[in-house]
Amino acid sequence: MAEGLAGVFGNPILRAVTLATATFIFCHSAYSAAFLLHLTKDLEFDSRIVSVVLGIGALGGVVGAASSPSAGRAIGIGPVLMVGLAVSTVGMSLATLITEPRWAAVACVSLSQFILWIGQGIYNVQQVPLRYALVAQRLQGRANASIRSVVWGLASLGALAGGAVAAATGLRITSLASSLLGAASIVWIWRSPLRRTRSLRV
Repeated sequence: MAEGLAGVFGNPILRAVTLATATFIFCHSAYSAAFLLHLTKDLEFDSRIVSVVLGIGALGGVVGAASSPSAGRAIGIGPVLMVGLAVSTVGMSLATLITEPRWAAVACVSLSQFILWIGQGIYNVQQVPLRYALVAQRLQGRANASIRSVVWGLASLGALAGGAVAAATGLRITSLASSLLGAASIVWIWRSPLRRTRSLRV
């Protein structure tokens, strides 16, 4: 465990990506805790509409993943990671903008999920291979376990925080606030050497 954590947090690029991912996942988990309830309680979407919205989001993930390699080659891995996070944040924030009329709310939420998951498709296709490029083969499992423990451990805390904030302030406010806070994830990459990195040959 110590070797895995040292391998991840001792490398400035892996540290930046891990903290960026963890920050975004924390905020996204807080957002998710309120999002579905916002759809069913505030917007009164039934299960069919919710299924369509989430399906459109999944389609966005496919589009993002398919376009990520060409985007990375065009602008570099560091910039494309920041773009992926920025697109994801924009997508999340759109979900709460329109509540009436009903057709416009459905269209807005569908677009928000499509954009959110385009961003995540772009980001994840680029960030995961960095682990394999920068970590020695014998430490791959330990480094991957360390990253996942940090990221998904914070996901649970994010969901708890999102639920608590939603109970105190409201579903729509929580969704919007957590969306905007997700933009903080970009700062970790901006402040690291990864901002100027164009390929995995770092």
